Amino acid sequence: MVHYLSKEEIHSVTKAIAIASKNDSPSMDRIADFIFSLVHFTNMKPEALISAVYHFVSSDLGSMSSAKLKSGPNTFVNELSTLQALAGTGLEKYPPETIKISLAACRLQRFELLASNVVTSGSSSSSSSKITPKNSQHLHTLLLSTTSDWRALAIRSVAALHTLTGMEASLKPRNKNLVQAAMEALYVWSPISERLGMYLLKNELQEAAFRVLYPLQHKLVSEKYLEVSERSGRAL
Repeated sequence: MVHYLSKEEIHSVTKAIAIASKNDSPSMDRIADFIFSLVHFTNMKPEALISAVYHFVSSDLGSMSSAKLKSGPNTFVNELSTLQALAGTGLEKYPPETIKISLAACRLQRFELLASNVVTSGSSSSSSSKITPKNSQHLHTLLLSTTSDWRALAIRSVAALHTLTGMEASLKPRNKNLVQAAMEALYVWSPISERLGMYLLKNELQEAAFRVLYPLQHKLVSEKYLEVSERSGRAL
């Protein structure tokens, strides 16, 4: 999985994980899981991976009560606090490019919630308060206008998958936050991943979202796929 990284580069990333987590084993495991996903889907260079480490810590991606899923009058302040939190994490010791990527990812996270509130606040009906294929186009435009750094966009795309799968595993039965995360993964981050040329990530986002939003259909399709695969295997 890390075949493109040298031993020195792997050491620099693992050292960043240890420092950012304050050597807390559960935190290290969560951060490492996120970074492995980034390596798998994006082949990012060490400076971007280290940026992602500190973004993970400052944005509380390890918690299912992430600021991204909160709403209310203090949300904007909470997101600004995420930016301010980077100052004390140790990120300031790294080169400017590493800091730049992490700040761009934080800025994207802040705008995710703000933009989502804007595009879904046009009506009081429950259906219009959700991300849809129609209003997601406006959300794409707002997010893509926030940064031109593909690495920050990739970090947030993988974060969307990480959040969705984590919530899916912990929230039984599903609730509205899980459904909202699945809608964002399907209609916002999957198209952005495709635009970035990360087709494997796009497929994973779509599959995870489909599993949450349409569980019965997903089960039927999966069973049919396995049946066809078994038949093909026997035929060979």
